[in-house]
Amino acid sequence: MVCIPCHIHYRMKSGTVLRQTQPTGHPDAAAAAANAAPVPAPTPADIQSIRDANAYAQRTHFQTGMSPVRAVGLQIHEVPAGGAGAILPQLMYSNGPAGYLPSQYAAASIGQPPVQPALGYNENHRIYAQARPLVKAMVSAPTHEYMVLNASVQYLVDGKKSPKQLGNVVERLYNVPATMLPGQLKEYIFLQLQRKLQRDTLEYPLSQHDFELCGQGQEDLEKNPTMPPFYQRCFRENRKLGAVTRTFVTNTQFEVSLQLKKDVWQKVESWLFDTHARASAGEKTTTPPGIGAPTVRAPGGRAPEYPVSVNAAGAASTLQKKEAAAKISPEVQPITPRPHKRPARSQSASPDQADIRRALMSSDVSKVTKSVSVLNTTGYFLPIPVMKWDDLVLGQDRLRLDYEGNGCQAKLRRDEYAGHMLGLPGTFKEAYPGKLTLLEIPTQWDNLPFQTIQVSRPTAVASKRYFFRSRPDGPCMRAKISKESAFFEGEGNLAFWASSIHELSKQQVTEYLEANPDSAASKLEIPETRMVWAGLFLHDKRSESEPGQLVTLIEELIGGDQPPSNQSQFMKFINNGSPKPRYTKGRAGQVSRFLSFLQHVQYLKTGRQAYISDYQGSLTLLSDPQIMTHPDLGPIFGEGNVSSAFEDFPLDHPCNEYCTAFELQPLLASSETARPPGTNRKGSPNGDIQDAQSVPRSEDSTLPSRSEALNAAVAGLSTAPQANQLGVQPAVQAAPTAAGRTQAIASKKERRPRRPTGQTADIPGERRSIRLQEIAAAEKVKEGQVGK
Repeated sequence: MVCIPCHIHYRMKSGTVLRQTQPTGHPDAAAAAANAAPVPAPTPADIQSIRDANAYAQRTHFQTGMSPVRAVGLQIHEVPAGGAGAILPQLMYSNGPAGYLPSQYAAASIGQPPVQPALGYNENHRIYAQARPLVKAMVSAPTHEYMVLNASVQYLVDGKKSPKQLGNVVERLYNVPATMLPGQLKEYIFLQLQRKLQRDTLEYPLSQHDFELCGQGQEDLEKNPTMPPFYQRCFRENRKLGAVTRTFVTNTQFEVSLQLKKDVWQKVESWLFDTHARASAGEKTTTPPGIGAPTVRAPGGRAPEYPVSVNAAGAASTLQKKEAAAKISPEVQPITPRPHKRPARSQSASPDQADIRRALMSSDVSKVTKSVSVLNTTGYFLPIPVMKWDDLVLGQDRLRLDYEGNGCQAKLRRDEYAGHMLGLPGTFKEAYPGKLTLLEIPTQWDNLPFQTIQVSRPTAVASKRYFFRSRPDGPCMRAKISKESAFFEGEGNLAFWASSIHELSKQQVTEYLEANPDSAASKLEIPETRMVWAGLFLHDKRSESEPGQLVTLIEELIGGDQPPSNQSQFMKFINNGSPKPRYTKGRAGQVSRFLSFLQHVQYLKTGRQAYISDYQGSLTLLSDPQIMTHPDLGPIFGEGNVSSAFEDFPLDHPCNEYCTAFELQPLLASSETARPPGTNRKGSPNGDIQDAQSVPRSEDSTLPSRSEALNAAVAGLSTAPQANQLGVQPAVQAAPTAAGRTQAIASKKERRPRRPTGQTADIPGERRSIRLQEIAAAEKVKEGQVGK
């Protein structure tokens, strides 16, 4: 139903057709179409009534559940087999919307009587079968109802209420469906922890029926086997305007554990004890007790009644004896060997009677000595995270000293006996051996490839303390708790940035080798080094042996559990005052040159703003570094950040084979060419002395080098004419007096003897380079100090 202007508009269009109410071949169809008068339509003034009528019709359809779309009957597009004279079926013309066009078959069937076709689906419904799997996949898509589980294996200890974790069998499980039933969840956790469980139980055969599924606080999660234990806990209620809505929160974390049954744990504990005992005795056993011990076949094919435990050393010696006897007289050897008997154990000799009497007399509890240097304390251990350089610079994450939020509860046992100190004291720190036991999982180290400090197992670490001296040769004294804590928090921040800068340079090496597999750098041996993983330990206020709120630095121990006697495993590769490697030969020399090359990479990749100095440690683990930064950045990274050493780095850095193979830009050339002609490195005019890079070099091969000529001029040797040929003015020749005075003063200074270093040792920086001494002597000559 449209208005008259719209009817005229659409009737004039070539694509507009009228709905047919009768077949085209009907005799009255043409006459009806010719004589049909236009139906009176409403005027434009009644347009609103047209809208109301259409809206009413739509409301009637939708409110009563009827669809405005009408079904179309079956369409037949094939000629029947009856031939031309057969009666062909006629299509049904529905009272559908205007614009319906008859098919080609309807045009071919003009003049035939209409036949009612069978109702059903048309040809378009054939694609519905292909669409059903797609619709089914869309309907059954995951709902993202996942959770995160901190799963572990625990066992009960006699006399204690809380269970204890079994070894290091712990794992964080992601994307766990929250709709899992207790039985499914128990099986899933067991399969995820099975590898670690076999490792820590020494291959004891366990099944999921040996465990009980428990939550936080030993909550029984299997009491209702038909209900998911954590699904309802993942919902969060939102209240707004009196209405309450529940929303599922994805990745909600829960604590869950597989708790060994008491009788099963007794068998596992006995198996672990027997296995360790057999391992210490050199025996091999692969079957736990109660499962069936291995047996050896007797000559007649029958099995002996006793299990056999084979000693590796004894079996080898018996086999050698048999082979030797067979070579001498093979005819007397039996066809089948006799079954082996258990080796007889020799009775150990009892200690002397006097020793037994002395030991019994000293067993009085009043005579038992207790170590006063060993301190046991509890607190929070805050791991220092290891981040990538891009994430550290571009991201918002920084080192947050939130001990309770980001740390974990731990116990620390430290031996502060002076004879057990790890190396000699450094400038500000002393390192003592200790044992750190974590009571929780350190979440700050989730990105590390492995965990060096395990949970519920004492791990050997290096515990550092701060000290100061009232005079240079005075004794070491402790500072206030606030000062020592602030110092080590600064050391923790330094270790946080140093590990990131060191990994930045290693990443550049890896990317270059991947991009240039056939380069000269690929033929060099690349040492594998990293910074030790460290953390801060905050002593608890309730600790009896240590003052509360004290912060100490904990580092991964270098050199194993026992400190080396001669400290040969701990080396200082590069000093803080000079970038020159301290070792040139052997494996230590190779590591020193590689670390010097990494300094070059760090200096360039940070935009000439920072690099790591004071490299020390073992051949693989590095400890106690120092970061040198540009003086414009201010006093950061402690007192070891010397501005003069940073300014001299481009001059003192010795490029080596790594710098050349990796195509690094020479620092000396870049820094020298950037100076204006006739100025020194500070930018002041040189007077009569020209810049060494701006003087043209003579091609005479008999002439000495520039450095040799400058040394000869300063020392007053007879090579002044040769120095003039190199461009050095006669003013330098008048420097023997000042240079001799400088050398005399320098010769009186005794060099400190080198001492073995420890995990905190500091060695004074080396003397400045010869080039800087030459420049200083030339400046004194320029200022007229020679005549004085």
